Amino acid sequence: MPALATREASANALCHRDYSIIGGSVGEAVYDDRLEISSSGELHFGLTPDKLLMQHDSHPWNPLIAHVFFLRGIIEEWGRGTLAMARLAASAGLPPLQIQNTGRCVRVCSWYRRSTRSTRGREDLEIRQQEILEVLDLAGCPLKRREIGSRLRAKATDRQLLRDLSVLRKKGLAVITGRGTSTSWKRSH
Repeated sequence: MPALATREASANALCHRDYSIIGGSVGEAVYDDRLEISSSGELHFGLTPDKLLMQHDSHPWNPLIAHVFFLRGIIEEWGRGTLAMARLAASAGLPPLQIQNTGRCVRVCSWYRRSTRSTRGREDLEIRQQEILEVLDLAGCPLKRREIGSRLRAKATDRQLLRDLSVLRKKGLAVITGRGTSTSWKRSH
């Protein structure tokens, strides 16, 4: 699972966990072929695993935690987390995200194995360039260069960021829109 998708899944598990369950937890299990993140409780408010992979309203079980995560920039916008995770997994060429509601917990499973979908030259990208693609995928809309830089885990100088974006553009993985002060970047699809 891409790093930003893992962060989103972990944040969702904390925001939607049912803390009234004694002995409940948020768990992350790493297997040879997949990562599973589970959270005690079940889906509420009429949500189903299928609905989580379509446009939906979010009703966090713990709105105070969700609000703090939103203010800190850990989550982008309520109701988009599972969509962003699915988009990130697809853009990395991974099999579709799997969400299960067992009645006692909600589990998100992401596979490591790449699907047959082409990753169009991503294998030779530097770590920061891969992260830039994840940021663009998660945003789902064009971002200015400084917005991209502010969302990276490892900070980059403006010159490094410009070089990385140029590499991604030459590989056909990112496109530039606008001119001058309105210049933005987005994923090519």
